[in-house]
Amino acid sequence: MGGAKFNERSCAEHLIQRYRKFQAESFTLRSIISIDHLFDPANRIPFREPKVENIPSFGSILYTIWNTGGDFVYVGIEGIRCQTAKDRNPRSRITQRWQGMRSGDQFCIYVQDHFVLPQIIGRPYSAQNGQTDRMVRKYIHENLSYAYVIDQSDEGNKRVRDFERSIQQGAWQGMKPLLNPF
Repeated sequence: MGGAKFNERSCAEHLIQRYRKFQAESFTLRSIISIDHLFDPANRIPFREPKVENIPSFGSILYTIWNTGGDFVYVGIEGIRCQTAKDRNPRSRITQRWQGMRSGDQFCIYVQDHFVLPQIIGRPYSAQNGQTDRMVRKYIHENLSYAYVIDQSDEGNKRVRDFERSIQQGAWQGMKPLLNPF
């Protein structure tokens, strides 16, 4: 019989190498972010029921925000500050958006300036502590939803930053967010 002899050891080594390669490729595939998920209306979660507990507890998040008319309002990131993915909290920004408090939150200030103030200009207004925050929160809860993807690799913070910038520049079908285009 011609051909190579069957070598049990080389066969086992070959299978181990293939398995390791498969593991490496699988990890790489899991680490790649598909931005299509962010733009599919079926994936949008209303802020009135934010379901933050369903967001994984660690990693870096890239999210888009949409209004009830289907307009692309905002793109953002979270879970980028710590060195390892395990130390990053991707939930805090969505919670912050849900709360609607303007102090220290540029998104909520944008919502106030672009959506809430135009509704009250020319109407009687009596200032009360926290009233504008309540109006911003109400607008967010009644009119906005979000979609997200998460990257739980240690390089995820860099990846979500790059994707955010690309999306702000119109990388997805030429669409740019209303509130934070680049």
